[in-house]
Amino acid sequence: MSVASALIAQAPKKLAPVCLQHTEAAPEDPKPTETPEEETMLLPPQSLSEAARRQFTLFTNPFAGEVTSDAEMFVNGNIRFVREVAWQAAMGARMAAIVGESGAGKTTMLDDLKEKILREHKSVVCIEPSMEGAEETDTKGKTVKAVDIHTAIVRTFDARASVASNAEARSRQVYTALFDSCTAGQPGHQ
Repeated sequence: MSVASALIAQAPKKLAPVCLQHTEAAPEDPKPTETPEEETMLLPPQSLSEAARRQFTLFTNPFAGEVTSDAEMFVNGNIRFVREVAWQAAMGARMAAIVGESGAGKTTMLDDLKEKILREHKSVVCIEPSMEGAEETDTKGKTVKAVDIHTAIVRTFDARASVASNAEARSRQVYTALFDSCTAGQPGHQ
């Protein structure tokens, strides 16, 4: 027998503590204990200098409270440009593709555009192809194809329409739906 195995054999066995069921709840600690490391991670409320607020054209403190209106959103020149491109596309019966990574604000911008259309009583029909399960390549999932956009256009104007399976017939169906919409007094589409 080796020395290591002899020591193991002679060592007293430690058993796990026995857990007893208690019917009453354990008293809650009124103050959660925080380690010194956790305390340093808690940041005090942040404030911006006057120069920083002027630099980013912020009229309110973005670190105080929740955003409750469009006026409180931080909007820089790039965001203003994209919003204007989308607005001009909607008003001019054109398409605009807004591309950005997840969380960039594409959906927020689209919601804002739709609200502005309603607020200003513009006669615009928003066509929104479903992006559920869409991926950027066919190896990762399913990409959005022209047939998906055609289907969204046809079904926006007639939810019960049967969308043609032939590309030529489908293109004519899309043209007819858009033409009929324009002649009915809805000049802008997105």
